[in-house]
Amino acid sequence: MRWRWGLGLAILGIGAVLSGRARAAVVCGGADSTGTEGCKIDHTIDPQALCNDGSRPVFSYRPGVGHAAKTWIIWLEGGGSCFNDTSCQQRWFDPTARANTTSIGWVPVDGSGIGSPNPLVSPLSGATTIVLHYCTSDYWNGTKTLPGRTFFDPLKAKSWRFDGLRVARADMKSLAELPGFSAARRIILGGSSAGGVGVTLDANILLPLLPSQAQTVLLNDAGFALDIGQFDRNAPSPYIFPGTPNGFSLVLESEMAAWHAHGNTFCAKNAKTQAQQVNCDNSSYLIQNRFIPVPVFVAESQLDNVQLRYQLCPLTYGECALPTDPASPEGIYAAAFGAAMAGTLVDSPALETYGVVSPDLYAHVILFDTQQFLSPFPVSGGTTNARTALMKWLANPTGPRQLTLGNGPGI
Repeated sequence: MRWRWGLGLAILGIGAVLSGRARAAVVCGGADSTGTEGCKIDHTIDPQALCNDGSRPVFSYRPGVGHAAKTWIIWLEGGGSCFNDTSCQQRWFDPTARANTTSIGWVPVDGSGIGSPNPLVSPLSGATTIVLHYCTSDYWNGTKTLPGRTFFDPLKAKSWRFDGLRVARADMKSLAELPGFSAARRIILGGSSAGGVGVTLDANILLPLLPSQAQTVLLNDAGFALDIGQFDRNAPSPYIFPGTPNGFSLVLESEMAAWHAHGNTFCAKNAKTQAQQVNCDNSSYLIQNRFIPVPVFVAESQLDNVQLRYQLCPLTYGECALPTDPASPEGIYAAAFGAAMAGTLVDSPALETYGVVSPDLYAHVILFDTQQFLSPFPVSGGTTNARTALMKWLANPTGPRQLTLGNGPGI
């Protein structure tokens, strides 16, 4: 889709008026060939729900078709993070991202994988599809404003906002303005990467904002963090540093503190110790310990290439190559990482009623990436793909656990 936000509210307002759908709290317009529109949230929902640079939140909206329109896919985008002036400036100046603003270059997305409008890709192509744009860089969970420099426009505020929790809540409230939302029969609430973490952290705040009559499930795509020691070349094989620190968890913990993130509110209210409170920031802990009150489907590669990079090189925030030699120390560590991920998904008693798909390959986002969603991978007795595993689970999400575990050659 090529419709751009570049001309601002003028184009959006014209599009909304032409379509006859200007609303008090949300304005949509600029539909592309698939019917996907860009929507901007009015300040009346929450004047403090803002992107990193103070711009207003936006989302993509594709109306459903026929009876399938009563199924709503609501997806929280992912896309990394920032936590201080330096990292947020780098993020803002990245022309491929523009991930902390909606004032320049935002393009509504048609959806990919499960959210694709192509019926050859997604069996749910006719569903009403919402993609909430990630512009707060805080896993949708921050509640703080940090000082920053005037870096791109002297008229802009000299601060970075981390209002992810408020933005997620305002986004969800605004959906009540859209046709058919109150009559939804099934809601698939999910997110990928940072969005997978965010939808799990925010679940107990977002779920009550959905229509009560709808059958609701939660999809965590690439947001299930493995608790394993980081790579240590000086440790005995398989080169796992004994105990802490965990590279990925250390980065996440420091960022959550910078954002004043609250984690999962239900977990936090029940935490009796500081250690339990820290766990309320951990999406895998929340899923494993049943803090999510609806059925959950986890899509997590055994060799998640983002988590694995953080464990291999935490000092550079995951900026290093993935191992290609299985006999190298890094390759041996990667194999141990994959085995630990598979073991966690298989052995957790709390996942007995949840759905799991976990290919054995270097991948990150699975459900909202068409290539990974459709790519076959080996399992016991043959091959399958994430699409098949997810649709089988969606047919009976409250039944016994459906585990689809890859057993390929790994790296």
